Amino acid sequence: MKPAPGSQVFRVLCYYCLVFAVVYGSLLTLGPLRDFISRDYLLVLAVNLFLLTLTLSLLLAMEDRSAIRLLTNRRGLMRSFILSSAAIMALNLIAVGYWTLVRGTSIYSVLRRVEELAEGYRVPWFGSVPPHLLPFAALMIWSISGLFFFTLVQSYGIEKLGKRGVPLAVIASSLLYNAPLLTGEWKPDDLLILCLIFPLVYWISGNSLGLVISYVAMFELPVAAAFTQGWGHPGFLLILGFRTVVGLLSLVSFLSSIIKMRVGGGRIR
Repeated sequence: MKPAPGSQVFRVLCYYCLVFAVVYGSLLTLGPLRDFISRDYLLVLAVNLFLLTLTLSLLLAMEDRSAIRLLTNRRGLMRSFILSSAAIMALNLIAVGYWTLVRGTSIYSVLRRVEELAEGYRVPWFGSVPPHLLPFAALMIWSISGLFFFTLVQSYGIEKLGKRGVPLAVIASSLLYNAPLLTGEWKPDDLLILCLIFPLVYWISGNSLGLVISYVAMFELPVAAAFTQGWGHPGFLLILGFRTVVGLLSLVSFLSSIIKMRVGGGRIR
């Protein structure tokens, strides 16, 4: 028997309240130890795995099997990745256009500024990992973090409530990402891309794994910082080149889908 709509909303709200308690409770509990933990890769990895496992356990304790589907669903993965990557690339192009066309900055200066910006996003635990392994360690950390946030938290409300769950997912994402009520980190780019556009992409594509890949490979500056610190300037050029090429291809694919949709009807693919 399918649960009544009211009970589904109540269930989702209860789940988000539990996740809210887990995230903020963990930060408050570990507060005095945060500086110590943040310097060691294995401790940071353990905390991320703990959050992922605990949240998955909450869903299973609620006798909710949708968590397994969210973690294993591959249908719509490419659409999810392309749409989210296209949005990230569009934001990057707007930023580059502003600096070059409005502020009169050269492309070379913009690229130097991007590299300096990436270097500024180094996190303390980078020093606990051998440089040649640092990019892989960063990919692992932010992949686990992405699975927790986008798959088990953000997408859950939309999975359960459909279109009605999108505003709830946006609100929950905004209050949970970077724990801004404690840290004060209300970053416009994070709120726009990760907390607003990503829920819309999930609603369209029905796949959260593509969001995780896009988040790690295309968006996070600390990942770029790890490539830069671990492999030097070639590492920066590698991640920048990858993000530029894949981002442009995703944007072209998205725009061509829009044109086909307007000409022949249908939905975005």
